[in-house]
Amino acid sequence: MFLLGEIILINSYLEIRDRTDNKFIYYLVLFLSMLPIIITKVSVKSIYGPIGFIGLSYLNFKAIQIIIEIYDGTIKGIKFSTLVYFIIFFPTLSSGPIDRYRRFEENINTKIDKEDYINNYLFEGLKRIIRGVGY
Repeated sequence: MFLLGEIILINSYLEIRDRTDNKFIYYLVLFLSMLPIIITKVSVKSIYGPIGFIGLSYLNFKAIQIIIEIYDGTIKGIKFSTLVYFIIFFPTLSSGPIDRYRRFEENINTKIDKEDYINNYLFEGLKRIIRGVGY
């Protein structure tokens, strides 16, 4: 539900931003984006228990970052599938860091040949995983 709400909010703001750069609307959208986390943090009773929904803050930071970049004019359009992939991308969701949407989009659109992928990405990634398990 949170993810769907953030996606609708981001896409709506992208449409609104094309027509106006009203600061009130910008701050309202930022507030609406933060509302689920505010409610979760101040609620005495939550269905998620005392620690709340783990990862909500992280997902919220990503959504806020996109809203800010839309306001700044650095993001002019967002593909739905790329937005969902960016927000729930598991490797950064589980361990960070918060990535920039523009860099993420460039990386997923970059074509890597098979040999380069195997030598520079696959083996390097496996070495890091094994090293991490060892520590």
